[in-house]
Amino acid sequence: MRRKKDDARYNVVCMRVSETEMESLQKIMKRTRKSVTELMREALRLYASSITT
Repeated sequence: MRRKKDDARYNVVCMRVSETEMESLQKIMKRTRKSVTELMREALRLYASSITT
């Protein structure tokens, strides 16, 4: 049996966005050369740090 890595990511979050929101995401992705996953993780970190400080 395989052993789970401590830093592995096993949780999946799905979300629906409007056309406008998707266009914004695509522009940001193109400008930053980051994936949607990277952008969402960064946004979550920023939001979490802003409400916990």
